[in-house]
Amino acid sequence: MVEEDRRGMLIDEEKKKAMHESMVKSLEEKARAKMREKAEEEMLLEKIRKHQEEAAKREAQLRLKKAEENAAKELIFAKLNDEEMRRRAEKEYIENLRVDLIQEEVEEAARLKEMREAENRER
Repeated sequence: MVEEDRRGMLIDEEKKKAMHESMVKSLEEKARAKMREKAEEEMLLEKIRKHQEEAAKREAQLRLKKAEENAAKELIFAKLNDEEMRRRAEKEYIENLRVDLIQEEVEEAARLKEMREAENRER
């Protein structure tokens, strides 16, 4: 019976040892699974971060391009405005010359009329 008790104890010890090894393997597998999950999560977070950086970079480029386009438009409008002001000033200048010329012609005609009248009176 002692022999049977020893065998029983050895069997129990082997079972305990097997259970312990199984538990250790299970815990190790669980730890590896957690590490894989953490690594995958970190990779996903890195992808998200890179995507956000790229999106922000594209957004900044679009804002810069839009600002450049707006600056170009403003320059064009300023040039058009300057050209319009120049044309108006030129038109006003020409109109003033025309009025001055008409006034000179009227004055010249009045002088000629006075000279003729003066000549007619002298005769």
